[in-house]
Amino acid sequence: MLKVFAISPSKVVAEAVKVAVGMRYPEFKDNVLTYVMTGNDGLKHFQAAAEWVEREVLCGDFVHNRFVGIIDLPRASRASDIRALGWVQGNLILAFPEVQWIPLYREAQLLDVPAYVDGRAVMTLDRAIRMCQGDYSPLFDGDGLRSLLMIRAHGDPGLDYARSDVAVSLDEETNFAFINSYTAYRFGYRAFPISSGIVADELLRKKDGVNKRGGALPMAHGLLDVPLPKAADNARDKKNDEYRERLANPAIVALEDVCLEFSDKTVSYSEQTEFGERRDSEFGFPFLKNANLRVISTASRREEKFANKSTHPETAEKYLRHLTNDYGGRYRRLRGEKLSWRRIKNTLSRWWFNFSGGWVGSWLVSILDFVIITGALISAFFYESILVLPVMLVVFFLRGMLRHTLQAAVERGSPTLRHFRWLRKYLIRRSQWRFLPKRFCDHCPIKDFHSDRNTYWEIARKPLAGIFGLRNKCDLPNGFGYLGIDNSERVRKLYRNARLYCKFAYNRKGDEHNSHAAPGMAMEIAVRLLRRARRMMSSVIDAEGAVHGAVLATVAGELLDYKTPSVSIEALTLKHHFEILAECEFVGVQAHLAMEDRYIDIHNAMRRICGSEDGIVRESVYTSGMAELVDKLIQLLKSKGKGEEASYFSRRSRMLHRRLLRPFLRNFFAYPEWVMRDGWNFFISLSAFFLVIMAYLHFKLGLSMLTSLVDAYQIMMFKELAQIDLKLEEARIIMLFAKQVAILHLGIIGAKLTSMLNRR
Repeated sequence: MLKVFAISPSKVVAEAVKVAVGMRYPEFKDNVLTYVMTGNDGLKHFQAAAEWVEREVLCGDFVHNRFVGIIDLPRASRASDIRALGWVQGNLILAFPEVQWIPLYREAQLLDVPAYVDGRAVMTLDRAIRMCQGDYSPLFDGDGLRSLLMIRAHGDPGLDYARSDVAVSLDEETNFAFINSYTAYRFGYRAFPISSGIVADELLRKKDGVNKRGGALPMAHGLLDVPLPKAADNARDKKNDEYRERLANPAIVALEDVCLEFSDKTVSYSEQTEFGERRDSEFGFPFLKNANLRVISTASRREEKFANKSTHPETAEKYLRHLTNDYGGRYRRLRGEKLSWRRIKNTLSRWWFNFSGGWVGSWLVSILDFVIITGALISAFFYESILVLPVMLVVFFLRGMLRHTLQAAVERGSPTLRHFRWLRKYLIRRSQWRFLPKRFCDHCPIKDFHSDRNTYWEIARKPLAGIFGLRNKCDLPNGFGYLGIDNSERVRKLYRNARLYCKFAYNRKGDEHNSHAAPGMAMEIAVRLLRRARRMMSSVIDAEGAVHGAVLATVAGELLDYKTPSVSIEALTLKHHFEILAECEFVGVQAHLAMEDRYIDIHNAMRRICGSEDGIVRESVYTSGMAELVDKLIQLLKSKGKGEEASYFSRRSRMLHRRLLRPFLRNFFAYPEWVMRDGWNFFISLSAFFLVIMAYLHFKLGLSMLTSLVDAYQIMMFKELAQIDLKLEEARIIMLFAKQVAILHLGIIGAKLTSMLNRR
């Protein structure tokens, strides 16, 4: 069902809009609702109007219904006059992303507005109604109006949450279209989900006079003429100019399904849009040839043939490999091509990061720990065998407690440690290197494909690998101007340039707002968004609804600029909750999901939220917030039968909860946790104990090497050996210790098998 809202300070204008829309579209004239804003108090205006819109949105299926809002701006004549966090109209646009808002300017017409201005499509009322009737959703800011207001809401021209580049998701299955669109939206793209022939014709069919890149994709009226705020910094001014230019000529990502069987079109239409030359011809969707990146999704085998009207049928790989775009550039595959200099350079850059800047690599720390601990244990063994166990425990506990003490001293800024810069950087790198999102750095070979004349392509096999898996598959870089918590280059620089313990703050120079708290009006809008998202937690039944909730939480977090820690942590929690829920509810996503990338993303986001003004992360806030968030995700994954994914987060949860304990208890639980973390850890631990028992039998009891090997195996299998004199107190203790070690590892195996079998 489609609803139209008409909101104006003037009752005459509101009623005129209702009559005009009812006459043009009599089939839903009863669904045109009007609201008149009266009074002078802006906050009360917004609260009353928001409650009215929310009540109408929640009346029925608010996830799958579509809404068009006509908002009157009587004092404005251009889009540059729309205010964020100051005008009721701008606040309503930010508070309801599921509504396709049409600004009504003072001198603008409502109906019969030109669909194209200067070669660019405009989001008019007629176009919005046609697209929403075709199940188009404005959640992903396709027209760019919400992105513009988001920039103004922060009062800073840094463009941290600007979305200038565009993604189109073309699939007749609405859930696939939503998952793909949200993946692009999450990483900085305005997205158009296309799941019907009506929307496909409106956006992708050839239009006369539209020659610019992205010209067929509609933008909010007057958006290209908007002057962005100026900064004293020339670099920022240059960035604003680049953003304005990118709005006119955006980079385009197309996520296409091979077979398009739209329910509102005939079989002949499906033949015209069949993958191959038919889809790229003037009778299909020629707009797709302008894309910078085309990701073809299919569930078929690689050898399947597709139609090519000029030659014999050929595979998708062969067709795309020899295709050329409208700009004369070739189509290149993301993977499988020859190594280019850019790919080699990016690979060396990622490798060099782990060995430069005073940080010599995580492997060196492991080798150093291994040499020290092994030397202590071997020395104790040859001096007195019975001392191996107590020495091992002492080394283990002292090592953990000493590291905790050093980190605490660095965090407090101990004057003694100020002279040991190498120690400070060592501890910083040791605690942070594992959370560097290597998969998101320098997406070779298209770190910045926006200015490249070539078109890149990739084939994504269904079922998809989830949100992060899809991004990794198509090497999707962040959209231009989007420098949020997911920005790869920014995260890498923060880790690389760390000078204080866990310095991970995003405070910007010259920020007019408080670096700790978000503006009050932004808080008001964010709280309303999160309230609706929480309400959806118990009512979501499909992936489309889960994506809807994730967008609400994302908009709330970006409005807050991830300040005001308690509310920002709630927004981050709901965001990941709905993302995982979308992946679990949709059968088009793989049964086994990789959780490592998601945990890295959560860690980096929480580091930003918990950063104080001086750049120091408040560890208590970070640890407690992370533990609570991860525990909620564990409950969700278990309820959806994702046992392996839940076990991954369970290991992380135990690590976080240990950090809340005293140092002694923290180290007491660290060893079994380390053994269960990975199969290699289990193998190394068991092998080490086995070698210790074998060495004792060989060097202390004088057995041959082969006999020691067999006897050590039998001892750890709980078998008594007659040739060993158990009257020796030392031998008795060693044998008892060996059996306890075997029982411990056997219990770990049982726990692992039980967790695997419990996966429903």
